[in-house]
Amino acid sequence: EKAREIWEEVEKGRMPLRSYLLAHPSARLSQTDRDVLRNWATNAAAAEKGAEKGQTAISPRREESAERERHHEERGE
Repeated sequence: EKAREIWEEVEKGRMPLRSYLLAHPSARLSQTDRDVLRNWATNAAAAEKGAEKGQTAISPRREESAERERHHEERGE
């Protein structure tokens, strides 16, 4: 829920706050920044829905680690 609310604030141009931007103009969000936040919010919402259904979310790092481990096992290391 919070992730969705945060993205809505970004999407509507309410984040970062205008008063903050006056003191920190470099804090303006680029399109790339907005894309990252949108993806984060989408992934957070999907993870929350999965948790509601009793599923466990796997982080990209954990998934990469498991893949690396499978690779080493296949090679007999």
